[in-house]
Amino acid sequence: MTGCLDCGTALGRRNVSGRCRTCTIKRVNACPATAEKRKAGIHAKLARDPDYRAALVRRAVTLHEKLTPEQQEARRLHGIRQRVTVLSRPDVQARTHSPEARAKRGRSASATWLSWCPADRREEYRRLIRSKRIPAAEARAIIEAEVAGTPAAARREVATHQLQMRLRHERDLASRY
Repeated sequence: MTGCLDCGTALGRRNVSGRCRTCTIKRVNACPATAEKRKAGIHAKLARDPDYRAALVRRAVTLHEKLTPEQQEARRLHGIRQRVTVLSRPDVQARTHSPEARAKRGRSASATWLSWCPADRREEYRRLIRSKRIPAAEARAIIEAEVAGTPAAARREVATHQLQMRLRHERDLASRY
């Protein structure tokens, strides 16, 4: 048996990596490429499987409900300590309050709040609400009526077709006499 290259722990005879399990995991998790790949996989899973996301939320809520008041208080105090020791550091402040970070947060919030609205129609929706002062529900109905494939768009197409048919019929009646 030999020892781990990093910590010296005794290794089994079948070990081919030269590192113990703990050091191997530390080494893999320290790689930024691996962390990005893992993060992308998690985001993809959450995006394509709403049931999985809902189950995670339920599990977190259930876990919080099972905590004793002392544990909840300990978590609250830990959050306060994090704010004081980490979040108030100048480097973290510079990163989180930079114009790029603020713009990214704004885009992310818009994508969440206006997820029903196609990205190319969001500016039009904002113009309807802000400049035209149309209530949000009416503005949403207007935008949805213009987006192909929605029930509102289908109703609008049917109504347009019916109006065209009625006008054609009235023209025909007027031209007969």
